[in-house]
Amino acid sequence: MLPQNNADSPIGDCNDDLNRKLAFDPASYKADELVRLIADNGEALRLYGDYTDSFVLGLARIGGMLTGIVAADPEKAGIIDIKSARAITKLVNFCDSFGIPVLTLVDSCGLEVSAAAEAEAYACELARLAYAYTASECAKVTVVIGKAYGAAFSLLGAKAAGADMVFALPDATVSVLSPESSVAFVWNSKIGEKSREELEDEWKKSVASATTAADKGEIDDIIDPAELRQRIAAALMMLASKAEGTPARRHANMPL
Repeated sequence: MLPQNNADSPIGDCNDDLNRKLAFDPASYKADELVRLIADNGEALRLYGDYTDSFVLGLARIGGMLTGIVAADPEKAGIIDIKSARAITKLVNFCDSFGIPVLTLVDSCGLEVSAAAEAEAYACELARLAYAYTASECAKVTVVIGKAYGAAFSLLGAKAAGADMVFALPDATVSVLSPESSVAFVWNSKIGEKSREELEDEWKKSVASATTAADKGEIDDIIDPAELRQRIAAALMMLASKAEGTPARRHANMPL
């Protein structure tokens, strides 16, 4: 699957329909199944599966373009723990060393909160993850599938972290805190005027919606779930020449 070297093109043949519509429910799906739906002919190579299970990581071709995949697993709440942060950093650095684009599918409640995480070099791994995205020069496309709470959005390929294109599905939620925590901290005084459930729903629609994020410039476009493969493939094709004119040697593949 890999190019012969960093100067070789990651583009190959595609015998799958670029405009193939996807049938999946953003409210109930499995990350590995979504990756196969997006990939050409449903073929994807999973990496680091025995190391971390909160993310599905690997390589796949999308419209013939070899692409690194970073997909949060909603069944694990897409929690960025120390192992997943380390594995994502490794994959992004690896892809950048070959000029392979990176697709990030975000559906994450944020960081791990535990005594075990505090006892390890958690902050160091998160800093490496942030640096991997911001320093990489390969094409980066991000799609917010569901939740993007707090550091999950800023660390996983946000525009502020150097993403070239950021999409979101219509029902995606982008917020510093979860709607439940946001209402408790910010709108707690309003409870009584409305129920907590009504306020949480209002927060999702007025403050944490994909439309609000798009108005702020954090998202480039809101797309239909059925058009996910089509729009991702189009973005990758548009960004295919991004690396032209850069030095022939990119950087070493650091064994993180």
